[in-house]
Amino acid sequence: MNKYIIFGFDMETDMGSYLKSYNGVKKGTDIIISILNKYNADATFFFTGDAALNNAEQVKLVSANSFEIGCHSLKHETVGDAGFNMPNDAPILENELEGRLVENIRIIEEISRQNPISFRAPRLWQGHGQIVILEKLGFKIDASYSVAAHK
Repeated sequence: MNKYIIFGFDMETDMGSYLKSYNGVKKGTDIIISILNKYNADATFFFTGDAALNNAEQVKLVSANSFEIGCHSLKHETVGDAGFNMPNDAPILENELEGRLVENIRIIEEISRQNPISFRAPRLWQGHGQIVILEKLGFKIDASYSVAAHK
């Protein structure tokens, strides 16, 4: 049996919404790419729309190095019911997700010229409604956890 390690990097505000800065994205992207290239490793970089808009050079760098760019929602918001309460987090309703993802896709395509087919939910939580929306929008990979399955 073959075993694989899949690298996915969430490109978002520092500390997953707790801060408004992007020091990790700004200072870490080229370091991560350098290490991945050194070992000929592949990876997906999951950008929030907000992170992509504020860090277009890093998005272009990821794309120029032939790494996949996926979506990570618009502003790293929890979707639907959270697995547990998070400070400074107001979850969005599942019916708000489609419009946010359409905008996230538009931003990624405009900056990177890639059509994103992979998604990871902020905080990894997703529900059934989110899966339906992802399929409708043409996503092929969902690297999230089911809230229902992982209470």
